[in-house]
Amino acid sequence: MMPTTITVVRSMAFPRQVVWERLADIASHASWMKEATSIEFMTSQHTGVGTIVDVPTRVGPFATTDRIEFTAWNEPSDLAVRHSGVVSGTGTFMLDEMGPSLTTVTWQESIGLAHRLGGRLGELLARPIITRIWERNLRDLETQIATNHGTLPA
Repeated sequence: MMPTTITVVRSMAFPRQVVWERLADIASHASWMKEATSIEFMTSQHTGVGTIVDVPTRVGPFATTDRIEFTAWNEPSDLAVRHSGVVSGTGTFMLDEMGPSLTTVTWQESIGLAHRLGGRLGELLARPIITRIWERNLRDLETQIATNHGTLPA
């Protein structure tokens, strides 16, 4: 079966390197990814290809731990991950520089859910919910960047 692909895009009024610095701070992800309750490093390295984290995750009544391995790390343009567990698949964050202070962030994931989470039907039902959550996550990421740089998001 084909996994479900979800894509969210947000333009942020910050240079690409500034957005990258926050995105590359894996430990901070739980502060802007509201479904992630924490980030637990399973490797001694905390950045780059080969970094593995366990992410306890909750969406409504559903809770699981998502194991994520970083499979690409191309500063400052993109990073990629592989999910394993009841959520499986791949994901990427791409940062496109649209100008000296404008970056488009594209977050794309192709994920599958285990049968205990509804399998393909669960994926189809979860897609609009996850899309809204990830759109909010990117707004929260932008707000955090703005707060750290003393500006307000556009």
